Amino acid sequence: MDVDFDALRVFVSVVECGGFNAATQVLFKSQPAITSSIKKLEEQLNLVLFDRSCYRPFLTPEGEKLYRRAQPLIAHWKNIGQFAEQLQSEAESDITIAIDVFFPLSTLKSLLKHWILSFPNTQFHFLSESLGGACERLLQNQADLIISENLITNKAVEVIPLRSEFLVAVASPEFIHQYRQQLDDLDTLAECMQVILRDSSQSDFTFGVVEHGHRWTVSDVIAKKDIIVAGLGWGRLPLHMITQELADGRLKYLQGNHFDKRLISMGAIRLQKPARGPVAEKIWQDLNNNESIAK
Repeated sequence: MDVDFDALRVFVSVVECGGFNAATQVLFKSQPAITSSIKKLEEQLNLVLFDRSCYRPFLTPEGEKLYRRAQPLIAHWKNIGQFAEQLQSEAESDITIAIDVFFPLSTLKSLLKHWILSFPNTQFHFLSESLGGACERLLQNQADLIISENLITNKAVEVIPLRSEFLVAVASPEFIHQYRQQLDDLDTLAECMQVILRDSSQSDFTFGVVEHGHRWTVSDVIAKKDIIVAGLGWGRLPLHMITQELADGRLKYLQGNHFDKRLISMGAIRLQKPARGPVAEKIWQDLNNNESIAK
């Protein structure tokens, strides 16, 4: 059965506007034209959609069922139309942003919400990467931009500095008490279980890993934190992740020159290339103008 799509659209508008007269203002059609479309639809479906026995027509049970089925179809069609307009305006249909696991997503909350609401027809993909993973995504053109430490040395990039923070070595009080002697010296530190984060890139980038030492290797930074808090190992974590645990004593700093701090400076990074879509450009401008991210 072929159904006139425009007549179906008119039907949904009549229901949502509350009547034939009200729909004329939205559809820019005359009332006779709207009435004709509804009658045509009823004839095509062999259904009575409106009860016209009263002054103001109301939906029949069949009309109610058709409206529930037609409403998402019409809404989807509207989205397709908006998507086509976006394609014509050269706006991107997809944007991919790779974000380092050490970067606090809470500082991006308002911007993420703003982007999603501002570009409803753009599909956003947010990738969580560790160590060299975000940079590798950018270099392989698998991300439009990244938020990461800049580990790229062989290609020209643009960088917006966003946040600097120390990675500090911590452990639970129980772990420190159990391995106090081993923790005091670099030569015996290998006997203490270290919790390290696996690099999500192919480069196998590491920092501060004790050579030939016992270790837990995890792919998730939350798992790393949980293992350390549980007293099963020591490791380095960014300060913003462990503020509460340091305050209530569940974690303590490890003392000694062999537990050096590492300052990580993270920023928004993109490749230097001339052709960019309007969505990616607006995101870059927003990051450049947003001071709430920096610490």
